[in-house]
Amino acid sequence: MARLPGAPNIDIFDTAGRQEIDDALIQELKELKEFLQPQETLLVVDAATGQQAVSVATHFNDALEITGIILTKTRRGCALAARPCRCVK
Repeated sequence: MARLPGAPNIDIFDTAGRQEIDDALIQELKELKEFLQPQETLLVVDAATGQQAVSVATHFNDALEITGIILTKTRRGCALAARPCRCVK
């Protein structure tokens, strides 16, 4: 598919909806991120994941330094996007 002049280049890589985080997945994503050097790294999480989404986001952020989170399948069509914060300890 041809891209319009000046349009951003957007590539999406899907981890097949895995909720379990394993070392092989994280290593593969680290290598992919290093190779592609993206401007943004967004984590998409099913809102039905609930509180587990916080753990998943923290783990992915620690490993990949994500730049944002998108929650999908929220009730009543609400959508939320957030940027992780770096808390000073």
